[in-house]
Amino acid sequence: MLAFDRNPPLSAPLRYFLSAPLFAALAAALLLWRGCDALASRWSPATLALTHLLTLGCLTMTMVGALLQILPVVAGVALPRAALTTGVAHVGLCAGSLLLAAGFWLQRPVLFQLAVATLLPALLMLLSACALGLWRHAGELKQQARGGASATVTGIRLALAALAVTVTLGGLLAAAGASAAARALLSKSVPMLTNRVMPAAAARSTSCGSSSAKSG
Repeated sequence: MLAFDRNPPLSAPLRYFLSAPLFAALAAALLLWRGCDALASRWSPATLALTHLLTLGCLTMTMVGALLQILPVVAGVALPRAALTTGVAHVGLCAGSLLLAAGFWLQRPVLFQLAVATLLPALLMLLSACALGLWRHAGELKQQARGGASATVTGIRLALAALAVTVTLGGLLAAAGASAAARALLSKSVPMLTNRVMPAAAARSTSCGSSSAKSG
């Protein structure tokens, strides 16, 4: 039985549904601009940026919006502080998706770090709110299971578990990529700095030695 009295504010799922086509259009614009080069290799910067614009910006955005609508209405699970939680998570998901795509496109470690710092809190906030809602309504869910409505709740739980695994693996990969890119940038910067500093230091020591010899 549908629980329309627990329906979240319209803005909660709607903002996700409205953002998804914008990311799809951005991915289409990138593909139109780069052409065949965007799909030349699965490891190319354009391909990785395009993939994450579609998976995070479009698919994940749509699935989260659907989850925010199905969880209260179909399963009867009200999210705690739904308006605040979904609003903050939406901003983090949008900003993190853009930062991650830009990080792949430009190969900048700082963008990966910002993406991890933005995406992980947003997705963890959503997961925590959904898990807390399921825990609070555990008794009602047991009654629904007796009435034969457990398939939907089981599917929601499996979807949340899959999202948690995906967030964990994605966070680990993004953090590893950011640290590896930072080490690569540092390995390039240190020799350049050494090549500039060492000749200057040698020139200074030579000039000091010659001046001391003249004074002696």
